[in-house]
Amino acid sequence: MATHSLGQSKSKGKKDDRKSISISYQLKNQKWDFRKQQGISQAKIPSDIPLQYGIVEDLNSELIFDFKNADASGHHCIQIMTECFHENILHAPVVEHKNEEGPYSIWHEPYTGNLKSYLESTSLGTNMMHGSKVMLPTPMLQSIISKIFDGMELLRLCGKYHGNFSLENTYYLIKERKIVVKLANFKKKETKSSTRVYQAEDFQAIGVALQEISKFAKEHKYYRFDCSQIDDLAEDLREFAFGQLDSIKEKIRRHPFFWDYDKRKFLLISEVPLAMISASFRSKIQECKDLCIVPWGKDDYDGLIELMDGYRVDKSMPKFDKKSRVDYVLCISGMYTHEKELKAQVKVDRVIMERNPGLFLLLNSLLPSS
Repeated sequence: MATHSLGQSKSKGKKDDRKSISISYQLKNQKWDFRKQQGISQAKIPSDIPLQYGIVEDLNSELIFDFKNADASGHHCIQIMTECFHENILHAPVVEHKNEEGPYSIWHEPYTGNLKSYLESTSLGTNMMHGSKVMLPTPMLQSIISKIFDGMELLRLCGKYHGNFSLENTYYLIKERKIVVKLANFKKKETKSSTRVYQAEDFQAIGVALQEISKFAKEHKYYRFDCSQIDDLAEDLREFAFGQLDSIKEKIRRHPFFWDYDKRKFLLISEVPLAMISASFRSKIQECKDLCIVPWGKDDYDGLIELMDGYRVDKSMPKFDKKSRVDYVLCISGMYTHEKELKAQVKVDRVIMERNPGLFLLLNSLLPSS
């Protein structure tokens, strides 16, 4: 039987009034790898103790702190791993120690491996995809970055900061064939800035990680990646000020990087048609050469453009002007709006994401800020 203390260790000669909570537990079936200084165990915790995670069956253990010579980072890391309960933060329900100064054994949740290695080995989530042209983010990468933000937001709400975020310092767990991100390797900053500044630096560090992913994608030998969305998000994160910290999650979530099919469709069937009422918006579209090359009808988008022309003829409307970028956007908007009526043999969103995946980012940037 051992004790899990949520309080930090006391320093010699100093009185510490901080209280600790003692939870009894049993470690079973311990297996150690002495070469790696790491092991695996099971923790049996009495059922009358309230737990955020339920029964903790599988734990990994690594002897990572010796408080005789530890700096403040050890305390900072243990505090986050024991006090911040979130699926995307590596949790340590058991902290075992012989005396108040260490050494400490940290028994933490299991993880499968290093996140950077996983992203590289799966080519950023393209292993199950077909074709040589891929728009970033892939669904897997979108999910991973979203979970990183969720973990960082929890730290911010708890008044904590990571202090050491990178893809190399982040782990992942494969659970029921799904990937779960685990923020880890927290580090205390040695400068004397405020916590809010360090929290802002955490989000800026995500931007640096996105740049690293983009660099890897652009150098890939097999796939051709469109990195416009990830590069734009990385730029937003790198330049945001800590004064925006309280709204950073909501602001970033609105970025096209995180959009799903419903959001892309809503942009084309609602927001863009409404903005088309404005002559200035139509002028912006017509002048935006990156939207499409004119004339734009040479690629029939797997028959969708022909179906849209036919739809307009049936409604006594002229066919689209293939020299007009405004008409190009109206044509794409019509594909999403009338997809069921067109009875096409292909999915509109799949065709657009293959032919012009940067369209959504461009249109979103052209929309009035209000």
